[in-house]
Amino acid sequence: MERTDRQVNKSKPRLLVTTSTLPRHEHDPEPRFVLDLARALSDRFDITVLAPSFPGAKPQATLFGVEIAYYRYAPFRSWERLAYPGGIMPRLKASPMNWLLVPGLVLGQAIALRRLLKRNRFNLVHAHWTLPQGLVAAALPGTMRPPLVVTSHGGDVFTLGSGPFRGLVRYVLRRACATTVVSAELLAECRAILATADDSGNTDSRFHHIPMGVDCAHFANAASKASRPADMPPQGPVILFVGRLAPKKGVNILLDALAEPLAGLSGAQLVIIGDGPARDEWLAQAKRLDLANRVHFLGSRDHRSLPAYFAAADIIALPSVHSRDGDKDGLPVTLLEAAACSLPAIASRLAGIPEFIEDGYNGTLVPPGDSHALALALAELLSNSDRRRSYSKAALAKAEEFDWSVIADMPAFSYLC
Repeated sequence: MERTDRQVNKSKPRLLVTTSTLPRHEHDPEPRFVLDLARALSDRFDITVLAPSFPGAKPQATLFGVEIAYYRYAPFRSWERLAYPGGIMPRLKASPMNWLLVPGLVLGQAIALRRLLKRNRFNLVHAHWTLPQGLVAAALPGTMRPPLVVTSHGGDVFTLGSGPFRGLVRYVLRRACATTVVSAELLAECRAILATADDSGNTDSRFHHIPMGVDCAHFANAASKASRPADMPPQGPVILFVGRLAPKKGVNILLDALAEPLAGLSGAQLVIIGDGPARDEWLAQAKRLDLANRVHFLGSRDHRSLPAYFAAADIIALPSVHSRDGDKDGLPVTLLEAAACSLPAIASRLAGIPEFIEDGYNGTLVPPGDSHALALALAELLSNSDRRRSYSKAALAKAEEFDWSVIADMPAFSYLC
C-alpha cells in the first residue's frame, strides 16, 4: 500500500529519487550507488526511489531499508527489460529494437512521477541522469514541480550532450535548481553545455562536484574476513578487472597488455568479473592472443561477494578509454571499493580517475589506450612488493575520504537541506 502523509515521518523533509539503475534485489550485481547514496541521506530525509519495473517486480518494495516504487512502461511485463540488466544506453546500443520501448519508458515515468507528487508532499526531486529522469522531472508544470536536483554520472552528458539531444540536456540543466556531477571534467562539460561562464570568469554556483562514495567499513571488514573464492586462480599473481564489459572499460587494452612478450607478464592471471555487450568480442580476442588459459571470464557476481575477490587479487586494473560514441567513465565506484579493500590499482589517466588516484602514491596512472604502458606498469608493480604495500595503505586512506558518511556531509549537499 502506498504511504500517505499521515504515515510518514513529519520530522524529515521528503525526497523523491528517480533513477533507471538500481539493484532489483539484495543479491543483484547491478550498480548500487544510487541506492547507497539514498541510504546515506536517509538520516535527514524520508526517501522514496522511483525506478523502472522489470519482470516479476511488485509495484512497491523495500530494499536495504529504502522504499522503492516501480513504474510500468510496456504492455507486457516480459518486455520490461530496457533498464536491467546493464543500464539503458548499453541495451539500446546492443539492440536498436529497444528504442521502441523508450517512449513508453518516458511516458510511464512521467505518469508515475505525477501520481506520486499528487499523493505525497515531496519537498525535493533528485533525478539521477539528465536523460530521461531529469527531463521528465524538468517538464513538470511549475505548480506541480518541487525543487529539482539533477545528478549526471557521465554517459548522459558525454554521449548525449554532444549529439542531437544536447538541447534537451541544456533544457534540464536550466530547469534544475542544482546539478551535481561525479568528476571535474564532467563539471566543465556541463558548464560548457549551459554556457554559464560570464565575462568575468565566474561560473554558476548551482553546479556541484560530488563523487559517488563507498562504505569503507563494510568493504574493509568483509575483505579481512573473506575466504579465497573457489573460482579464483590458485597460482600466479592475479590481476583483477571488475565492471561492465562495454567498450569504454578498455578490457581489450588490458588483454593486449597481458600478451606483451617483453613485459614479463607470462605468469600473471587475469580475472574479469562482469558482463556486457563486448564479452563475446573480448573472449575471442583472448583466444586469438593465446591467452585462453590465463584469462578467466567469471561473469557477474553478487555485490556482497566482491570483497572476497578484491582480497584475493594482487592488483586491480581499470584501463578506461574514450569509446567511439564519446562515452567514458566518470569515477568508477569499483575503484573506490577496491581501495577500501586495500587493493593496489593501475588505471587510466582519464575523466575522474586522477581525482582519486595520485600517480605513484596510491596507484599508477597510464595513458588511456596505451597497452604497452599498461603492460610495463603491471609488470613493475607485480615485481615490487614494497610498492604494492605502500599503495595498499595509501589506497585505504584515500577511500576513507570518499566514505558515504563524508560524501553525504559535503557542504555542496546543503542544497538538499
